[in-house]
Amino acid sequence: IMQAEQKSAQRLDLSHPPTSYRLEVLQAHPIAQPKISLSPDKNAKIDAELAKQRERIEKQLIQY
Repeated sequence: IMQAEQKSAQRLDLSHPPTSYRLEVLQAHPIAQPKISLSPDKNAKIDAELAKQRERIEKQLIQY
């Protein structure tokens, strides 16, 4: 079953390693504590900045 999933994932993930491979790597190297964390204020600022570009980015993604 895993082999079939990996073959299927290869078609879906043309520009990146198949999702199943990425999941294997993440599971093999768990991270107990993040090295970097954002304050709620900094996170809100980033969200607001990205929100300004959301419509443009959505249009670009739909074109692909």
